Order: sequence, then structure tokens, then C-alpha cells
Amino acid sequence: MTTLTEPVFRGQLLRRAYGSGNRTVYAVHNATATVWPGDRIAVTGASGSGKSTLLHLMAGLETPTSGNRSWPGLGRSPDRDPASIGVAFQAPSLLSPLNVVENVELPMLLKSVPAGEARERAFAALVDLHVDDLAGKLPEELSGGQAQRVVLARALVSRPALILADEPTGQLDHRTADEVLQVLLETATTYGTAVVVATHDREVAAKLDIEWIMAAGSLIVPRAQTHQ
Repeated sequence: MTTLTEPVFRGQLLRRAYGSGNRTVYAVHNATATVWPGDRIAVTGASGSGKSTLLHLMAGLETPTSGNRSWPGLGRSPDRDPASIGVAFQAPSLLSPLNVVENVELPMLLKSVPAGEARERAFAALVDLHVDDLAGKLPEELSGGQAQRVVLARALVSRPALILADEPTGQLDHRTADEVLQVLLETATTYGTAVVVATHDREVAAKLDIEWIMAAGSLIVPRAQTHQ
């Protein structure tokens, strides 16, 4: 289990703008927030409110137009250690030439985990999410829900300090969604991982401890957390 005592993410007055001049649109506008080890955060809000862009900024996948961000608890930015943050986003992200188990083990191989251990842990993650029977299949052979679970297995397998998941249950039926969320939270608890989930599902949000609300690009964080 992690013993991190510093935030795994800190953002101050983050903006992400698209376009220029009169056509400038702020997907994220002056967002300030901190994620601590062990946090369980739901980011809620209507479609187009900026939830996905916020998670991309937190993952280091997009560069803010202005503002400051850091990952003190990671010791380095995620572009230098991609496996330190587990990401499960809606856009297709599985590598098409690799089969399922090869996709899942990839973050560990990038961290120089021995191949045998990486394969063993990848299979274990697939078992936890009930998709181990898909281990030899290529991404193009998966349904949307199956691919979503494989992506989540890949996010969990390297035991990252922070997991960012964008609508991780969006393509799953109610029972499967509950199972997947339970695996996510149990794994996070085991390793002291912080979890941030963007969701429009109130039942999913209710199972997390903290709610951030996105509205037209603005982030509303509970007052108690802004003072941590």
C-alpha cells in the first residue's frame, strides 16, 4: 500500500480554451482542486460541462491554456512516468495490434516489471473484471462494454497512485456496472490509490465520498476540501 502524504494532483486556476478571439470556448475555466491519496471523487455535471477535459488535464494528456498543475505525490509529471496514473477514458485507447492481455500488461512492461510478473498480474486484473476469457482476443473483436472493462483492467494493473476514469460504467448493464465499480474501489483501497470518476450516473456518484460538480467549464469543489 502506498504511504504517500502529499497530494497526487494539485491544480490552480486551470483553464483550457479552444479557438481564439470571439470564438474562444473555455472547456475548463479557472478550476482549482487537490486530490489526496485515498480520495474517492465523483465529478458530475451535464454532457459538455468539461468533465472529460478536466480529467485529461489531471492525467497530463492535455496542456492547460493557463494556470498551474503539479503531481507532488508522484515525484514527477506523468509524461515521465505514465504508469503512475491509471486512465480509463471513453475514447478508444486499446492498441489494435496487441491482444487483450498484451494491452493490459503494457503499463507494467513500460515500468520494467519482469515479463512473467507483468503477464501474471495482467491475467489477475482480467479475472477480477470477469474478462479473462477474452485474453487472446484483439480489440476489434470486443464489444463496447468488454473493451471498457479491459481498459479499466489496464488502468488498475500497475497499482497507480491515481486512477482517472471517464464514465467507466457507461456501456455496462446495472449489475455489471456495480461489479466493475466494486472492483475499482476495492483495488484502490488495497493500494491506497486515489480515484476520480467522471459520471452522470447518480448511483455511481453516491458510492464515492466526495462530489465535484462541473457546470459550463467551472468546477465546484466542497469548501472543506479546498482547505486541505
